[in-house]
This record gives sequence, structure tokens and C-alpha cells, in this order.
Amino acid sequence: GLFIKPLASKIASWTLGQLPKIRSESETAQELVSEWVSEHHAKLIEAYEEAVAIGDCYILINADLSLTLLPPQVVMPILAKDDYSVIVGYRVTEVYINPYTFSRMTIQNDYTATERVRTITIDTDVVQDGVYRRESNTIKTQRFKNLTGKIPIIHIAHDAGADERYGHPVAEGLLHAMYRYDDVFEYAISGNKRQGRPTPVISEMGDVEQIKQFWDTFAKNETYLDENGDERTTQVLDFDADKVLTLGGNAKFDWKAPGSFTTDTQNLLELLFYLILQHSEIPEFVWGNAIASSKASAESQMPPFVRFIEKKQGQVTRWLGNVLDVVVSLIRTYETGIGQNEKVNIGWMPLTNADGTLTLQAVQFALTSGLMDKETALKLLPLDIENPADVIAKAKAEQAEEAEEYDRRQEALIAGQRRDEVNQDEENPEDEEMSDE
Repeated sequence: GLFIKPLASKIASWTLGQLPKIRSESETAQELVSEWVSEHHAKLIEAYEEAVAIGDCYILINADLSLTLLPPQVVMPILAKDDYSVIVGYRVTEVYINPYTFSRMTIQNDYTATERVRTITIDTDVVQDGVYRRESNTIKTQRFKNLTGKIPIIHIAHDAGADERYGHPVAEGLLHAMYRYDDVFEYAISGNKRQGRPTPVISEMGDVEQIKQFWDTFAKNETYLDENGDERTTQVLDFDADKVLTLGGNAKFDWKAPGSFTTDTQNLLELLFYLILQHSEIPEFVWGNAIASSKASAESQMPPFVRFIEKKQGQVTRWLGNVLDVVVSLIRTYETGIGQNEKVNIGWMPLTNADGTLTLQAVQFALTSGLMDKETALKLLPLDIENPADVIAKAKAEQAEEAEEYDRRQEALIAGQRRDEVNQDEENPEDEEMSDE
């Protein structure tokens, strides 16, 4: 179980650790949704990490744009009456127990695209004519209209198959290897505790009768409870290595050290760990292990790991897009500047810039050689540029303004120099007459 927490945490942090880029045709929608994503970024990572760890998680987008994470055991789908393959909503059930009367209160919320129905019932125990039964009384039912027309609960199903509705935990396929890892680890520690010190051995005590007589003479009986709770009796020698030990007959006393099994244990644990790495697709350096030739090994393992995370980001885009769709619908209820069909797109920043220098050199060579236009060059650069054509147009406009400003300054400078020359000539007319002569 110690592997599951870092496994889920690393997948979630690498996949959603960087803020996704929000793109939309409406500047208002893009700005407001980007602010919302930045504010609830940690909550989205938490939801995805829970889905990775246990297989499923549900996100409830409340009317005030806050998020509530729901575990799968409290959420049930509401199916269409005429088509069980269609989910028309979700039912969220909360149960509270009164610690004094032990009566149970159930709060049930049904979320659909048209409304939210909140029902509160209380179950009480009733004994009548010696017969025990539980009565359920509905004390309140409330209805709230859904103004967005969308189901506000989004299901995150981790690694769900094409024919599956629910997801799978990241460690589902690792349970067998993890059980074996735990067994080897526990037995190694237990063996070390039992055999970590030399064991006292009495040898050459004679035949079986002599050994039996020795135990009957020097041992004492102790009782204990076994794992089933039954009382057992065993013989125990009151042995103290710091005191004198007296042996009769030809008996000999010695210390025997157990054989070392640490190397075998380490090799087995290492093999099991590599099986876990192979299944999880998480490189060893990401786990934080100090590995031989760490720099070269990390550089060789990074490209396939980046592709793995990019695949995860593509899967995240599905449910995160549904979340943002509901968010835009809620924002539209009070922000009239957002169109009815406004959509937001999700973009991801590069995970690494390892090939940024090579890309820059290639683009620079293509530009200087006349093999590439500026717009294509901007698209290929490792920069987050949404619209290269607009950037080029703005750059040209700024260059034109700077050129005009430079020309104005040059003209003003030349005009100033001419005025200075005229003023100087007016102040010294004799010099001008002498030059004419």
C-alpha cells in the first residue's frame, strides 16, 4: 500500500501539475474561465488523484462555481426510463446518524439537466405489539431549477475500457506483486529479529531419554493463547547469557550464527520493484531513486515518459472539458457578453524544453535561408503563441510606428541643426562678408 500513494500522486502531479491553457473566441469567456481554473487548480488535481487511486471520482460544480468531490460509493446514475444506456442524471446520497437516538437521516439529491430535487428522510425504530420495524418519514422535499441545462456532476473514470462505465485503480494489476513484496519484506524483518543474534546451542547431550530428562529438570511450563484464542502450554528454559551455565555429562555449549539471507531478500525485492515500474510506466528516477549513471539514465527514460504523460493529458481533456462546459454555462447566467454557443478549448504547455535549442537553431537556419515564412517559424518555436498571424501583424505595426518615430526624430534633429546654422550666421555677418571677398 505504500506504493499506491506516490504512484497516484506522481501521475496526477505530472499530468495536471501545470495550469492548462484556456482558449476561446470570446475574450471575456477566456479570461473568466482561466481565472476559475487557476483558483480551483488544486481541487482538480485532488479529484484526478483520487480517481487514479480508487478508479472513480465525481466532481459536483455548485451554483456558486465551487467544487465538491464525491466518492463513488455515494453516487448512483439515474438512467432513462426507456433506454438504460443513457444517463440522465446522478443521485447523491448522504447518511447521518443521531448519536443519542440512533435514528438515521438520509439526504438525497437528484441532479438532472432540468432540476435538482433534495429529499430529507428520517428512519426511526418502532416497536409495536412486540414487533420491531423501521419507519421512514419524509420531512422535506425541495426543488431547484437548473438554469444551465447541463448535468452539474462530472464522472472521472480512470482507465475505463471502451465497453466500461467505471474506471480502474492504477494499482489494480499490481496487487499480486505488492502482496508478494509485502510478504518478502515482512518475513525478512521477522527472520532478522529472530536470527539477528547468535543462537545458544547445547550439543552431544546423549540419547533421547537424557534430553527429555534435561528438559523435565530445568524447563518450566508456561501457558499462552494461540491465534485462535485457545490456551496452550509450552516448555521454556530460563536462560541468561550473562550467568554461569552448568551442563552435565558430555554436553557441550556453543553459539551458532544463522546464514545470511539479506542478499537474496534484496534481489527479490528489487525484481518485484522493477515489475511494479514496468506496469506503472513510471521511470525509476521519477520515483526519486538514486540510480547508477543517473543523468544518462534519466535523459534516456524521459522521452517515453513524456509521451505517457501526454496520453494522460489527452484523457484528462475529456472530463476537464465537460467540467469547463458546465462552468461556462454557469458564468453565462450572469455574464451577458458570452454567447450561447461559446466553447472553451484546453491546451497544454510542453513538459520539457530539452529540444528547444535544436528547434530554435533549425528555425533560424530555415528563416535565414529563405526556406520558411515567419508565421510557420512562430508555430514551430517552443513558445505559447495562440495566433502567429496576429503576432506578426502586431510586430509589423510596431516596427512601422518605431520607423515613423525614428524619421520624425531625424527630421527634428536636422531642422534643429539648420536653425543653429542660421542663427550663427546672423550673429557673425562680418565673417560672411570676409568669406565673400
